[in-house]
Amino acid sequence: NYQKKTHFHTHIKITFKQNPKQNQNQHPKSENTFFCEMAPLPVSFNEVDTYIPPTYKETIAITNIHNAPRFGLPNDVMLLNGSKQDIQQYLQGVSAMPILIMSMFFLWTFILIILKFMGKRAGCASGVPFRPSSVIRKKYNKKIKPENRLILDGEMEINNKPECQHLSRRRMKREFLRDVEVERYENETKQVERKMCIIRICFLLSGMCAITSSISFVSYGTYAFQVTAKKAQFGLNDAKEIVREGMNITSAFLREFNTVVVTDNYFSDEAAWCPNLANYEGDEHLTLLRGNVDNVRQSIKNLDNDFTTEMKTLHDDLINTKTGVDLMNDHLNKGIEKYSVVATTVAIFQIGIVSILMSGVAWTCVARLPKFLRSTYSYFFLPILIISTLLSIVLCASFLAASITGSDFCYPSPDLKVSKLLQTNEELFGPFVSRAMSHYVMGCHENKEVLDIEQYIPKFEDAHNTVNKFINIFPKDIQLHDKLCDGVILGITLLIDDALHDFAQRIDGARVLLSCSNINSVYAMLAHNVSCYDGINAFYWICFSQLGVAFFSMIMVTLRVSWQQVEKRKSKIILC
Repeated sequence: NYQKKTHFHTHIKITFKQNPKQNQNQHPKSENTFFCEMAPLPVSFNEVDTYIPPTYKETIAITNIHNAPRFGLPNDVMLLNGSKQDIQQYLQGVSAMPILIMSMFFLWTFILIILKFMGKRAGCASGVPFRPSSVIRKKYNKKIKPENRLILDGEMEINNKPECQHLSRRRMKREFLRDVEVERYENETKQVERKMCIIRICFLLSGMCAITSSISFVSYGTYAFQVTAKKAQFGLNDAKEIVREGMNITSAFLREFNTVVVTDNYFSDEAAWCPNLANYEGDEHLTLLRGNVDNVRQSIKNLDNDFTTEMKTLHDDLINTKTGVDLMNDHLNKGIEKYSVVATTVAIFQIGIVSILMSGVAWTCVARLPKFLRSTYSYFFLPILIISTLLSIVLCASFLAASITGSDFCYPSPDLKVSKLLQTNEELFGPFVSRAMSHYVMGCHENKEVLDIEQYIPKFEDAHNTVNKFINIFPKDIQLHDKLCDGVILGITLLIDDALHDFAQRIDGARVLLSCSNINSVYAMLAHNVSCYDGINAFYWICFSQLGVAFFSMIMVTLRVSWQQVEKRKSKIILC
């Protein structure tokens, strides 16, 4: 039996040799000598993890956004994990600055409406173009001959001629333009045109700045967000791989442990592992054999302790954790795709409407814009620009609120906050994983292991050494063994030793899996780099790039008179 089992055994080399001389202390029926060359354990438990967790330090952007005005409201993000009143107070503090920005936009809109109703009295802010206040030039009715016109002290009197009977009895005042007045009008016309030129230049510059801000929104904000999301995916994939590997290791650990226990159970009945043992009571070899079997069983029994129970709990928690990680990864994948499409669409929309309005103003600078185009710009494209401005304000306020919340989470460090969240939300990942993650989140500074591996390893080594000792001091007389126990006991022992070698690999795998370098590095990438450094930077760019789009779009709306033409005031001279 044992020869059949050891045919597949890889850890022990077994040889048989003829005894040239019989030892007098040996059983007289002995003919062969049995030798075992034990293989060492496939792993070494003396390796030390020299990993040093990275040091977190908040950036200037995180500090500045965290210190944003809250108007006396709290800035502790952990209040979100508190009572309803705490959550309400914190959200009010976070929304203070976004509400202020929205209020400024609506105030600007209200002022524009008032200026629109004021009409020409408000000047260009009302959308009405400038016009010179003086008359253009003096014109006379061709029907009235020069000799019939009398000029007296700047006034013109119409002679009592038949063609002007209706004016013969009253004296009408006329604006009489002398050369000085014509020159004054021409100077004023040039000033008006110069003002319109400056307004158009400011409009075009504002449009260019709005386009630049929109491009920054895509190239810096959206791109940084996508890179951050990709890094988060890599981190989640690493976490998923750790969870998968942990499930495999814990499952194999429990399976190998069960193999050892089941194999050891054969020793519970002496009649099973050595049927003839009762017939040789008092034999010194059998007494030694029984004592060593008891030692092997006790050392194996010592392996079933709190560590094994924790491995079972860890296996169950990892199953729940895998489900949560997969769900987060799926949501992240869908979120990246949707955000990329929405961000690109918004940027194209903003750049397109601004470019159309800029082209109209540029046309006005070189030629007279047709009236129907001016109406199209005023009553179609201008409202779209206002909608685009409102959209930019909403995006700016939303990402500003996200930036403030993220900065509160990352200032001064996210580690303690994550640890508290894990402790108060154990049901999400399980008690063991939550407690273990708190250890890694805090940088493994506590001088202890998540699992009591360091205390378990001596017990395992004791079991392994006991089994090896039992095999090495096994009665040398192979024929006696065959006769007494039918070869069963050695086969069982070799199976136990084989299982212990595999068991050692699982223990070492668990030790490597739960090492600080393996888990804290993934956490540091997700919490420090992705969430705080890259994530806040992406939100920062998105927020302020959209604020720039909104600001310069508001300037463009205010200078909407740019595509209008300069109106020239008609002569006030009334002629018959």
